[in-house]
Amino acid sequence: MGANMGASSDSADPRQPRVAELWVHPIKSCAAVSVPHADLIQTGLTGDRTWMWIDADHSFHSQRTLPQMAQISAVLTPDGGVRIGAPHMQDLSVQSPGSDAERISLEVWGHPCTGLDAGDEAAAWFERATGQPGRLVRHTGRRPVDARYAPDSEVAFEVAFADGFPLLVCTSEAIAEIAARHGSTPDARRFRPNLVIDGAPAFAEDGWASLRVGDVELALVKPCGRCSILDVNPALGTHDRGLLAALRPDRHLGGELRFGMNAVVIRGGRLAVGDVAMPTVRSADTSLGSFRTI
Repeated sequence: MGANMGASSDSADPRQPRVAELWVHPIKSCAAVSVPHADLIQTGLTGDRTWMWIDADHSFHSQRTLPQMAQISAVLTPDGGVRIGAPHMQDLSVQSPGSDAERISLEVWGHPCTGLDAGDEAAAWFERATGQPGRLVRHTGRRPVDARYAPDSEVAFEVAFADGFPLLVCTSEAIAEIAARHGSTPDARRFRPNLVIDGAPAFAEDGWASLRVGDVELALVKPCGRCSILDVNPALGTHDRGLLAALRPDRHLGGELRFGMNAVVIRGGRLAVGDVAMPTVRSADTSLGSFRTI
């Protein structure tokens, strides 16, 4: 498949790639949660984008039009629910909907999926927090990854409410480079990754075919197209233009700006900050432009 960039033990080069940050986004397009460790399953990090705030047409609300969603916090609770909070709002604990909850047919970027309605109290809370009506739903059922990008494998690649793939992988160095172009402090939250890897050249992830972290194995299958959410300040919940423009000089592919790599889960397991990460480089051209667009 390609050359292994990592080392087999912690006693090797201290600058070998390692997991620097792990991020879970319990509610799609709401605040990210930094975690020291997490279990990885087929749909991604446990609890990642398992909830979603939808409008009357069953389309998901987003920071693209509601930047204040960046300040809505969500903490997963041991009973499978979520505790939500926002500035000037009282926190609310939402239980995971039971089997008798209303099932709502949804789409995420044209791909069908299903959610269980979390009830009127949660809907009213979100309406007060965002000024928009809608329903809070929890993912249920199966949603396959786009087969055009799934590796040739017997694994059933799935995703919850993420845009299209279970994971987004990028390097700390790439975040730092784009932040420097923008003139801001590096903040991974603006890029909404799941795994941030430290100790590799900026944008080295463009050329990675796979990534091993202990027993975990990922396949990096597609550069991630980026949108105006990059121009939302997560600390303030307001638009802060310029970060997306900082990608423009050299991050074009297929008419989109790209940053980070979408990944699917070949083998799940436990991940922790500090774990050694062992990338395998694609044997062909490793530039961004080597990827086909569909």
